[in-house]
Amino acid sequence: MSTSFGLFTLLLLGLGAFVIVGGVATLIIVLVVRSNRKPEPHGYFQPPQQTRYDAPPDGPPAADNRN
Repeated sequence: MSTSFGLFTLLLLGLGAFVIVGGVATLIIVLVVRSNRKPEPHGYFQPPQQTRYDAPPDGPPAADNRN
């Protein structure tokens, strides 16, 4: 009985070590991939610029000089 209990404990320790090593390896891979990505040119949460013809211009409105 004690031999099977020892084997079971050894199996659990082996599985636990495998899970820990796999988790650390996954974390390292994720961090390396995220650090190699190029940043977005317009920022992460900034929406893309409006390109329609009726987009309002930047800055104050131009003076209306029509008489």
